Amino acid sequence: MGEHKALSLSRALAETGRALEAARSGFDETADGDLLAYYLYETHALEARYACLLRRAREERGQR
Repeated sequence: MGEHKALSLSRALAETGRALEAARSGFDETADGDLLAYYLYETHALEARYACLLRRAREERGQR
């Protein structure tokens, strides 16, 4: 795997992890029904993105 590609995946994983933490925190801190729905969908989408990025990183690492 190219070093640039590894850094990009690593950076994307870190950024997605931070966004996921923020969405979970927002969910925990709000009582507004609309915002709860937003944070629920946001968390679900970010978890899917994180899983995809992690799978890609593992596949790339295995190809070295």
